[in-house]
Amino acid sequence: MPFSKSCPQCGWRPDFHCVSCGYYLAGLDADGPCPECATPIAESLRGDGLAFASPKHLAMLEKGLAFTRLGVGLLIAIAICSIVLNIAVSMLTSSMPPRWVADIIVAGPVMACFVLWIAGWWMVTTPDPRLADQEPDWHNAVARWSAVVFAMAFVAMLVGSQFIGPVRLAGLGLMAVLLVQYWAGSMRLRRIALSAGNRRAAAQARQVGVLVAIIAACLAIRGVQSAINFHPPRGSAGSVARFLLGLINLTFLVLAIIVMVRQANAAGLLRDDLKRFLFHAKRRG
Repeated sequence: MPFSKSCPQCGWRPDFHCVSCGYYLAGLDADGPCPECATPIAESLRGDGLAFASPKHLAMLEKGLAFTRLGVGLLIAIAICSIVLNIAVSMLTSSMPPRWVADIIVAGPVMACFVLWIAGWWMVTTPDPRLADQEPDWHNAVARWSAVVFAMAFVAMLVGSQFIGPVRLAGLGLMAVLLVQYWAGSMRLRRIALSAGNRRAAAQARQVGVLVAIIAACLAIRGVQSAINFHPPRGSAGSVARFLLGLINLTFLVLAIIVMVRQANAAGLLRDDLKRFLFHAKRRG
């Protein structure tokens, strides 16, 4: 059946959008160009595989994945440098520097990392123009805005602690927002991996989602403990309680590291695919 005509029996007509600009192409000649951007309509009929996406979209996804990895990597490096700096200062001066001094030194680089991280997720969650007729993935919006909320809440907690002191349960709430972001981000990475045909990256992204659920359970237990102000009693029962709480803390720490590594690995695998797709897309163009 010609692309530009409807089915004579049922009236169905192919429903496609331009691979480059998202223009609605139904009813146009398959051999012609897009009226909006002049991209050949034939390129938009290859399916929704990521290998046939527009170079612009591929480049944006690749850059976004690079920004998200770089932002997290720099945040970890800043945290390590801050700890080393505090230890060095305490050894040289026999006293720890005021907390506000360390916060001011770290605040600027941390803000730059957050901007990079949020920009990366904004790019990664940008939908493919070819799929403009489909319902938007809700986890894209969750991954975007939870990253923004986390960054703003982190800065607010950092600044507020200088004036009103630590806020009870603020750290747990902040961690909960970050877990939501990682879960939604892993769902987005899994969708990209399936579209790219990369089963290994899809499996790693799926594992991140499962591990985040386990971490959330550990976080909920610690939240309840903090809310009721529970402290293990003395005796054998208290020893068992302290052991279980320590085990929960260790599980939380180990799984958090695994989640960060797994998501970074999945993003790296997808970047390799995107670079290859982008190379062939430019050759076709």
